[in-house]
Amino acid sequence: MGNSVGVNPEQVHAAADWLDKSAQDFRDELGSLMKEVRTFVGGEWQGAASGSHGNAWDEWEEGARQIIAGLEHDAAALHQAAGLIHNTDQGSAGSIGTTFPGNG
Repeated sequence: MGNSVGVNPEQVHAAADWLDKSAQDFRDELGSLMKEVRTFVGGEWQGAASGSHGNAWDEWEEGARQIIAGLEHDAAALHQAAGLIHNTDQGSAGSIGTTFPGNG
């Protein structure tokens, strides 16, 4: 027989939950940081230099939001994969039970 791979759907869901929580934590931290940045850049700090830094922070924030979206996307994909693995496993178990009565 060939090599086999075992995947535990509960562990995949747990990994996805961790990614979701990490994304939420990152979002919360980003919100706090950007609030501080906005208070300083364009608030307490005025002028041309402030404006040039404001644009850089806007770009940085957009990049951070893309990372958060990526984490959320990956978490959703893992949840979907875990569900498919579970359903496939249940279907296979049902097939074995009907093929070999008394074993399923």
